[in-house]
Amino acid sequence: MSTIHPQENVHCGDDWLFAGPLNDSNGNPLPLSGAAFVYKIDSLDGLTNFYTSTSVTITNFATASVLYGAPKATTVILAPGTYYDTLYVVLAGNVWSGTVIEGQINAAPQPA
Repeated sequence: MSTIHPQENVHCGDDWLFAGPLNDSNGNPLPLSGAAFVYKIDSLDGLTNFYTSTSVTITNFATASVLYGAPKATTVILAPGTYYDTLYVVLAGNVWSGTVIEGQINAAPQPA
């Protein structure tokens, strides 16, 4: 039920903030009350993890909208390049779990 997001274009050394609704395979908002999250930024081949966080903000329970990402303290140490991010959710009571959003992030150097 994962959604592949369009490539995100960001700069190393900035806060990387992403938003989106989390829907089931029928397009209905997931019941996020009591849910747990894991957000990861990895190498494209998945062999290297650069960032992992369980901090996801639910901005609207009715639409299952969330805000997630990585702080500039993390992104400043990343080399420019392409990364792969995933947002994993475990619904309350462990009734369902899985990756809900994933895709590529193109990180450019900080502008001079």
